[in-house]
Amino acid sequence: MGSTHAPAPPQLVASLAGSARLLRARPLATIALGAGIVLALLSVCCGIGVVMAPWLLCELLALQLGQASGRAVPHRRAWISAGMILLGAVLLTASVGWLSWLGLGTGSAQPATGAAEPGLLVRMAGPGSLLAAVSALVSLLFVLPFLYAPLILLEARAGLGSAVLESARLVARGGVLAHVVLSLAVNVVQVAPALLAALTSALLVQDELAPIWVLCSLPLLSLSVPLGQGMLVTAYVQRSAEVVSLPAAALRGEASWRPARRLLALWAVLVLAPVLSFALLGASLVRPSRVLPGHAPEGAEAVAALRPREGVQRVHPPGTALQIEASRRAVKISASDGGGAGKLPLRSSAPIEALRIVRVREHYGLELMQRGERFVTWIDRAGVRQDDDLRTRLNDRVPTWALLAMLASLLSTASVLLPVLAALAELRRLYARGPGERAAGDALLTERARIVGRSYAAALALLPLAGLSLYWGTRALIGA
Repeated sequence: MGSTHAPAPPQLVASLAGSARLLRARPLATIALGAGIVLALLSVCCGIGVVMAPWLLCELLALQLGQASGRAVPHRRAWISAGMILLGAVLLTASVGWLSWLGLGTGSAQPATGAAEPGLLVRMAGPGSLLAAVSALVSLLFVLPFLYAPLILLEARAGLGSAVLESARLVARGGVLAHVVLSLAVNVVQVAPALLAALTSALLVQDELAPIWVLCSLPLLSLSVPLGQGMLVTAYVQRSAEVVSLPAAALRGEASWRPARRLLALWAVLVLAPVLSFALLGASLVRPSRVLPGHAPEGAEAVAALRPREGVQRVHPPGTALQIEASRRAVKISASDGGGAGKLPLRSSAPIEALRIVRVREHYGLELMQRGERFVTWIDRAGVRQDDDLRTRLNDRVPTWALLAMLASLLSTASVLLPVLAALAELRRLYARGPGERAAGDALLTERARIVGRSYAAALALLPLAGLSLYWGTRALIGA
């Protein structure tokens, strides 16, 4: 199907040189948009960045597209679809790498009696970090079919579905490996200042200063983000003539090739499932983790020992402004300044049979008993829990095997998504030809049946893992 002449794969050096030329042509506007994108991404947690980041990124891509093609790119409704794809790709790649590092990495928050955390370089070179890097690469493979879709939408050359299909076709015909390298290079160039700052801090300064060095490097992202995106724009402009224009295809009866809505719905679920699953899992980390099984050291200094009955018993550890309230159903930690850990999340709804409070140096351990089982948590003098870091919360939300299953769902979908979309795009291209250029009717119907049948089979095979991924993401969010 299609032309037998395979187009040349994208070249990194040429793409980077083209991006540099785009930057030199409009330096002030480009860097200003880059700075806006960085600020918007930093404000994603506040909500406003969810809207502003993709919109400003569309503005940057439109500016670069206009320079590279010599045609202005006006604002259209298709920008909304382009922004959704861009936002989904960024959130998926960032959340998969971050959650994989948290869940599969080594080290955790330690109470006062624990050992010190390993150094930054040790953590970065550990097996967990390598697994996180592999997971981030898998997420890049997942979004690879959508690589050119935002640019096609910005030029209004197709609708959302057709833009995705054309993007997948361009990637497949230009070489999957070459586009993986291009996508990886684009992302590395964009975050290069932050990566170099973290490595420099780990090698030359103290590990504790790494966050400050990364923070100081953020202004340089205003330059690196446009450079990275410009590489993608340059690679696209070189091949934009291959895109099948939707209006021309529609005039030639494009609608007759479209698969059933149930197939489109199946693949929509498969594409959205990993994005939603990891987003829900990440959002669940705003809640504190439940109290861990264990017990306080027997030789620790005793502060209080309670057997809660009816009513509330209160303990004020000497030399602190803390108040620990215990009843048969709850333990609450508060401080005079309004702080403190608040109500402790318990692992069981059974009545609290006993509570023992001990002190180890500047930390306090709270050991409680339910149904004969002992649980313990540690707080400092301000009432802040010391065993409730993000890694502990993630491990409390999903077991390791469930996180691996979510990654397996992402990998399996990524391995099938591009071939399926590329095949559907080639089928669309066949139907977009003129009546005299198409294959014979029976041959065309046979090819259509083969491609659609394979798409159904692949979707049904991937559905159980996608459902499992959505289950664990939802369960983590609602706290089941």
